[in-house]
Amino acid sequence: CYFITHLVYVFSDWGAHAVNRQLFAEEFCFIIQNMNVVIEIQDAELVGEFLQCLRIMQYSEYADSEIKSIFDRGKNYLIESERTLGRKGHFRLLSSVDTISTAKSYRPVDNGLYDDYHTSYCAVVGLLDSPFAQEENRLNIPIPNILKIV
Repeated sequence: CYFITHLVYVFSDWGAHAVNRQLFAEEFCFIIQNMNVVIEIQDAELVGEFLQCLRIMQYSEYADSEIKSIFDRGKNYLIESERTLGRKGHFRLLSSVDTISTAKSYRPVDNGLYDDYHTSYCAVVGLLDSPFAQEENRLNIPIPNILKIV
């Protein structure tokens, strides 16, 4: 999963540019097909990265109505998991015995400050509005720097 998201990140200059979805069709399908999996394993970091990558690949709730429910499930999972934990910006990975249904037993795995920060960052970025949503003409998307070199 991380290979897929980071491939999209690299080619988009870490989200600075939208990418042409047709060039990343397999990655787009992988993310759509596996969103429910990363939600089931309660990985807020990957859910956030999946949402962000879909936006980088120009997901639009209007143009992509057939996958809107999958996208919304990811957003709702992030919002609900934060509410359940009772702390703003708290999306840490859970121990393997914890589940969303046993919210009172949430015990974050102690993997240090980096994991706290990175997981929360990914989850929050997944909830942000897309900078590409306002682009009416998808054909005028800037070419990512890496593609200019190749």
